Amino acid sequence: MWFADIGERIAWSVVAVWALVATVVLATRRTALGRLVPAEVRTPVLVGAGVTSLLLVAQAAVVDRVADLGAPGLADRDVWAWFVDHRAEPVTFVMKGVSVLTDIPQMTVLAIVAAVLLWRIRRRPEAAVVLAATIGATLLVDGFKRLYDRVRPPAAARLMTENNPALPSGHALGSIVVLGVLAAVVVLATRHTLLRVAVVVTAALGVITIGVSRLYLDVHWLTDVVTGWLLGGAWLAVCVTTLCVVTRRRALASMGSVGQVGAEDAPVGRAESPA
Repeated sequence: MWFADIGERIAWSVVAVWALVATVVLATRRTALGRLVPAEVRTPVLVGAGVTSLLLVAQAAVVDRVADLGAPGLADRDVWAWFVDHRAEPVTFVMKGVSVLTDIPQMTVLAIVAAVLLWRIRRRPEAAVVLAATIGATLLVDGFKRLYDRVRPPAAARLMTENNPALPSGHALGSIVVLGVLAAVVVLATRHTLLRVAVVVTAALGVITIGVSRLYLDVHWLTDVVTGWLLGGAWLAVCVTTLCVVTRRRALASMGSVGQVGAEDAPVGRAESPA
């Protein structure tokens, strides 16, 4: 994995740039220069960039550890052995179904359907973000698999046939991005707390179940799945940040329109002529 050390340096460089930019922005937020960046943009961008940077560093650290060991580590071997020893036919049937239904092509179809629905209800920026998130996830999976080129667990223990490299898990990365961005769209579009919690919990359980299915089927090491979650989470943070900015700017524009209409509809007083 020749790219592991380079990736870690890039990730730490991203953190350093974020820290510098965040310091400058926060230090100048009350000045004329700071007011050039509206608060509804500044806050989500700074937070989103920070989360993205930290996840990239965590992902790079996991990959660097894998590269340094040169073989599956203790956690990888223990988790692999545990799933091999705890197989059951009904569970195998379910896990195969989960894995087949949540591969990158199926997740792409889900994202396209969601984007079409969002477009029809005039949520066009959200539709664009959903599509961009999915395309980005596909490119990340393909690109980083080629860069890392890690061998999968022993073929004799696998319950499904996989021929491409193991790291990162495409199922883990694709699911956290697609389910995550769809959950974010719903959370930002509704004010109902119970619905928000239900959507987030459902998406999280879906992502975890999909990752576990890949471990159960022994087509991935634990670090493959964790790397997929971390790398996908970094890209998801970028997409959610974009959604937050779009939502905040739309809300402010709506408030401005309402205020303007109210001002136009207000009665205009007539000056009385002097007696």
